[in-house]
Amino acid sequence: MSLLTYKDARPWARSIREKVLNRSMPPWHADPSFGKFANDRRLSQREIDTIVAWVDGGASEGDPKQLPAVPRFTEGWKIGKPDVVLTMPVRFNVPAEGTIAYKYFSVPTHFSEDRWVQAAEVRREIPGWYIT
Repeated sequence: MSLLTYKDARPWARSIREKVLNRSMPPWHADPSFGKFANDRRLSQREIDTIVAWVDGGASEGDPKQLPAVPRFTEGWKIGKPDVVLTMPVRFNVPAEGTIAYKYFSVPTHFSEDRWVQAAEVRREIPGWYIT
């Protein structure tokens, strides 16, 4: 679901409230007992309280003049130009609903020695989904 505009977010207000209260949104699976993370996207209690108060108060739009700038999204590779691009040998469609049993996909690398991965990006290409 998009949260870029009030019109996008408003229908989801009660669900957003529930998910931030039980801390399932935004998703964050790292265990904080192992330290601080630079990309920690968990909400502070103050942020959670603000969202709950917004929903409980009727989820009104507020002043459109105070909106932040629309975010700019990176075109192309978000991690920079990759050294290697790996493509899934089979297409796999993810259903819109339901649960999928854990899947393993073998992707040939043709490497002659072990390599360390510094960064990875999954990209959707037409007509299917591919791993890069």
